[in-house]
Amino acid sequence: MRKAVAGAVAPSSRAGAPRASRHKQEKSSVRPNGADERTRAQDGLHHLRRERILAEAAELFNERGYSGTTVDAIAEQIGVTKPFIYYYIEKKSDILAEICDQTIELPLIELDRALADRGGPKEILQRFVLNFTRVQIENQKFVNVFFREELQLEPAMRNRMNAKRRQFDNKLSQLLETGMIKGEFDISDPRLSALALGGMVCWAFTWYRPSGRLSLDQICDYIAGCALNLVRARP
Repeated sequence: MRKAVAGAVAPSSRAGAPRASRHKQEKSSVRPNGADERTRAQDGLHHLRRERILAEAAELFNERGYSGTTVDAIAEQIGVTKPFIYYYIEKKSDILAEICDQTIELPLIELDRALADRGGPKEILQRFVLNFTRVQIENQKFVNVFFREELQLEPAMRNRMNAKRRQFDNKLSQLLETGMIKGEFDISDPRLSALALGGMVCWAFTWYRPSGRLSLDQICDYIAGCALNLVRARP
């Protein structure tokens, strides 16, 4: 059992909560007062502890499966008590729901970012697939839990997941249709092309190995090129 750290949860060196690709953020010029700073610090600590619980739970869900992992095991993995876990998460099913919710948000975040940037459909698609591939691989353990344990979710949460899938598919289909109309993509079925493209990237987590012959950058570049070939992007 790991030794608990007094007053806080020690940072994990293995799993991490899902994260989208890095973008620069502007710093605010407004200086908060003392009360605001304390509140912000408390909120930040709460967030870090909650994310640590999710990260270690994802580690165990990968190793033992959702059904084979207890809250006691998660607490022991972190080095805290079970009441500590329940202070931040109401029940075990909420842990899985949060992991799945954060994971399915990743492609939506990357697609929205790509659509918000300047460029034509070809440039947007290439940038999106490159970043989408990266976050799928960087968050490999969370993605694995999502696809393996999604059926364990409560019905309302499964409906939420399906709604976000449809949202993603619709947005990607619209991008491909725009590229088709503008003559940048040579496809006849944007909807089917979007499903094929999304599936190609989503399942990268099943075969990626950090020790493989290609670097992460090389893999992302290659898959982005495959996406352009899939839609027969014009030069």
